[in-house]
Amino acid sequence: MKFSIRKKAQSLFATASFARARRGDMPPATVLAVNVPDAVGVRVSHLIKRPLANTHATTSGAPCDAALALLVPSPGEHFASRCAATVREDDANASVIYHASGKYVFATSVTFETASNGDDDAEVKRGKEGSLQPRATPATTRNAQTTVVGEMFTGREIQSLYVARNSSSLIQAVDDVGSVTYWSRGFDADTANVEHAQVHTRPGFDYCTPGWSGALVSDDGKQSFIVQRANRWISWVDMETGRAIRRMCTFLPPFDAKMIFDSDDRVLAIAEGHQLAMYDVRVNEKGGCVSRISLGYNKNVYAVATSRGPGLEHIVACGGEERVVHVIDVRTLGAAERWRNALKYDITMLEMSETSKGFVYVAGLDCECVCGNWRAQSAEDGFAFRADSRWMGLTALPAFDDRSDILAGWSESGHIYAARTYPKL
Repeated sequence: MKFSIRKKAQSLFATASFARARRGDMPPATVLAVNVPDAVGVRVSHLIKRPLANTHATTSGAPCDAALALLVPSPGEHFASRCAATVREDDANASVIYHASGKYVFATSVTFETASNGDDDAEVKRGKEGSLQPRATPATTRNAQTTVVGEMFTGREIQSLYVARNSSSLIQAVDDVGSVTYWSRGFDADTANVEHAQVHTRPGFDYCTPGWSGALVSDDGKQSFIVQRANRWISWVDMETGRAIRRMCTFLPPFDAKMIFDSDDRVLAIAEGHQLAMYDVRVNEKGGCVSRISLGYNKNVYAVATSRGPGLEHIVACGGEERVVHVIDVRTLGAAERWRNALKYDITMLEMSETSKGFVYVAGLDCECVCGNWRAQSAEDGFAFRADSRWMGLTALPAFDDRSDILAGWSESGHIYAARTYPKL
């Protein structure tokens, strides 16, 4: 039975990949892997730390609930990443970082300044044991204001944020019972050049048991996936009608979920307990589960990361209590690499670099963030830095020039961290 499920999964991924190659949408993965070399290292040109004390959510000089939620972030689950980012199309050196606390979603615009000669800013200083030192910036810098995007219509704590790469896509927030609120993204030049939003709501699942919930949105913005941990649900939702097309049940409680971008946005990689499971919404048998891989020694897997990088669309990285970054090839359903002892504590957040091929960003229960080479199983050619408190969210995406990465996160103390990284080829 396991053999038949594995063969079925391999045929699904192979059919999707070769079908797009025949249509001319993208070359085969083998060609992309040859044309794009692996990075031998990662260079950090900017590393910014800035407080979020400046907000427009004040009334009569006294802070309101939104301002308090910004200054004192709600705890959330230790593995929940309530941070998302997008690049600004009007400014190549700026990005917008979204973060959630309580029932509110906030937006912060961060600018990576360039030197007078047009080059990148001076290289980041290093401290003890080569750890990078973030450069503090004031909260009132131009184009660096923090504004309130909106609040959950249910009034419950937000567990996950997701923003697709499409510039016209919606911001999606999910609370602890799986209810969803959508905001459209727009540009407003009158509010310090930050993005504003208009609220759109969809009915949630009020009868759910409270717990972590995740959200995923397809690139075309037509479908959404809601993952609910306490009830072990995966809901496939039509964005136009707001109705659930299909609901699948997971075998173990899920901790994280990501889309595999080599599958027409129809296959999900989900961390279930100590296993990594693949769900295909086109498959009816086995509840849509096409494969299931046990990792480690029955220890939970908290974070899953997929890549859009050329030649790496079939790669899935995951990590958890074992402190091991497992790199899985979905074409063979086997482990390609294992980076052991990546962190001192449990891995709770994981992002794969799209411009620095072969590198991954890892964060855990403490305040450390590490960038390392999963092929070499080492952080020697990467970098590491520490926040002032534990991480509440971490995200990475390519910059506007597609030659560098934007790494963004925010900490429990209410500080935003943003870095710009370049590959060394």
